[in-house]
Formats: sequence, C-alpha cells, structure tokens
Amino acid sequence: MDSTTAVEKQAAARSAKRARRPTTPPDAGDDAAVDLISGLDDDVLLRVLSLLPDASDAVRTGALSRRWRGLWTRVAALRFAPRPGFTGATTAAAGAAAEQRAAIERYAAFIDGVVARRAQSGCAIESLSIVYTTSGIQKQRTPAYVTDPLAIPGPTWWPKAERDMQQLMPSCVRAARCWICNAFRHGVKSFVLDLRLPPAPPPMRVPPVPPLYSWWGYYGDEEEEEDVLLLDGLPCPDRLETLHLALGDARLRLPSTVKFASLAHLSLERINITTGGAHLLGRLVSSASCPHLQKLRMRNIYLRGGVNEEMRIEANVLSELWIDTVAVLTSLKLTTPRLRALHMYECSYEVLTISAPRLEELAISFQPNFTPRWLEKLRSKVACCACEA
Repeated sequence: MDSTTAVEKQAAARSAKRARRPTTPPDAGDDAAVDLISGLDDDVLLRVLSLLPDASDAVRTGALSRRWRGLWTRVAALRFAPRPGFTGATTAAAGAAAEQRAAIERYAAFIDGVVARRAQSGCAIESLSIVYTTSGIQKQRTPAYVTDPLAIPGPTWWPKAERDMQQLMPSCVRAARCWICNAFRHGVKSFVLDLRLPPAPPPMRVPPVPPLYSWWGYYGDEEEEEDVLLLDGLPCPDRLETLHLALGDARLRLPSTVKFASLAHLSLERINITTGGAHLLGRLVSSASCPHLQKLRMRNIYLRGGVNEEMRIEANVLSELWIDTVAVLTSLKLTTPRLRALHMYECSYEVLTISAPRLEELAISFQPNFTPRWLEKLRSKVACCACEA
C-alpha cells in the first residue's frame, strides 16, 4: 500500500509539472517548447548576451536550443568574473597556496579556450575584461610601509606571506602575460585586467629612519626571480582605446619602446615596477608612446629604486590626470599643455614641476614631512590661497 501511494504521488507530481509547462502549437518544433525568444533578430540576442555578467553564462546559453548554439561566439564584449570554488582555495589550511596555484591555472585555461573559440568566428572582440580574485580577499589596501615611512612589514609575518606569494605569483604572472598578449593580438578596443592578490603583511612600528625606503628589499632580488611580468615582444595594440591594468602588486618590467597609437584612457593600479622603471613609466604615459592619451590614472604604483630618480610626463593632449601613491620617486615633472584636471594624493616628491597653462581643477596632498622644496612653473588660471599652519 505504501509503495502504491508513493507511485501515485510521483505520477501526480509529474502531471502537475506538465500542467505548468507553457503550451505550444502542435506544428512547432522541439526548440519552440524551450526557447520562446528564438524569433528575435541576432542583434537583439547578441545584445542580451553582452549584458551577462560572466562569459561562462554566455557559453552555457548554447545548450538552450539550436538557435542559441554558437551565438555567443559573436558577442562583442567578454567579461570573466571569478566564482566561488573556481578561483582558489577556501581555507587557510596547509596546501592552500598550491590549491590557489592550480585554481588560477584552471581559470587561465578556461579563459584562453573561450577567447580562442571566440576568435574563430571572425568577428572582432570589442571589449575584454578579466578579474581574478583569491578566496577570502575582500579589499585591497595600500601597504603601510608605502603610506607611512615609519612602518615596515612585521618580520613575524614574512616567512608565510613570502612563501605563499612565491608559490602563487609565477602562475599569476604567466596568466597575466598570456591574457595581455591575447587582448593585443585580437585587437580589442577595451581591455581590463584586475588581479586581486593577497595584501601585504601588516606593518610594525620602528624608530624613525631617513626616508631611503631600504625595506623594499623585502621583495627579494628581482634579477634572480621569475615572477616578473615582461611586456617585451607583445603584439602591437593598434585598436586599443581603453586599458586598465591592476596587477595585485606583481612586478612589471616595462619595455624600452612601446606604441599605443589609439589609446585614450589608461589606468594603472597596484603594480610594482622593477628598478629603473621611473623613466620608462614616464615615457609609457607620454605622447611618445601614447599620442592620443586623454585620461590617465595611476594608483599604488611602487617604483623600486626610485630614490634619486626623476619621472617626466610629457603628454600633449592629456586632459585628466590622477596620481595616488606613486612611490618611491624623488622628482616628478609634468608638461601637459591641455591638462584641465590634476589630482595628486599621498605625494612624497622632493621636486614637483608642473606646466599646465589650461589647468582648471587642482587637488594635491602630501605625505607628512614630504612637502617638496618648491613648486615650479605652475601656470594656470586657478585661484590659489596659501594658508600658514
């Protein structure tokens, strides 16, 4: 009796489920029962797919019906957002670093496969966005030894933090270079790469010392390590108009010559540039490399060996410039004839030279004890009021 009752209940449930399904004309195909918008134009469906938050969602729509199969390969914008359980370890137990390393390798392989399949369609990729987040990281913070000259990473945290980063960083660097190469090769107009890696160890207060930034040696001998992102030999990004690189404090070695012929908007965040990079960074964001650059943002850029180095930015068409914590640098010279908005925060430059005759908006804040000796060639129509403390 019990088994009969159970069978009857299952049959009733199936009947109720069938009753809830939408009815279709008897002459409709199999796809009509599951795909009620298949009659829409391709442009409309592609627009719908382009609004999905993650490219994996677009790929899965191919299972809906024959109408959707392969349609995602023509979407103009691809966004890759990490998901729980796919991008890294979920605990801090032993082996978590290895788990994170394997996770980013899986993530990189998935993205490379999707981009390669998308490129076979013959349609240009207009926008590519890639975000990688290690589990448990909610917010990136500026290391205290950059914003506070009297703080250095606590030695109690060095062994584990350094060991974890040494294991994770090479995989991140390899993946990042591959993604950048793919973006440049496929001629995207907009490229976003955001690596959200574990933050630096918490600081420890020490007695006052001269601001020589000797504690940057914490990162080791960059010439002997393999976790440096190299941009040499990459395809020429002729169509690139917007570029956002946030590399999670990974080391970046800038090329001596590079050309972004169409780049108009550039954002650089959380990047540790190798020794001697001040000159190359200045050249990268100047008209020599980016003749059409209009908006530039640099935030949490760490220049190894920047003491006694000067960075010159000569940008003929730049209109907006935001600089937030670009250290360590002794001198910064700006030659920006069309600059209208300039925001600089947490400055630690001894010499700051600004030539901006069309400047309309100005905001500058300096770190304690790092006010420059002078401000030269500040030519603008901005009304400035100097107040003595």
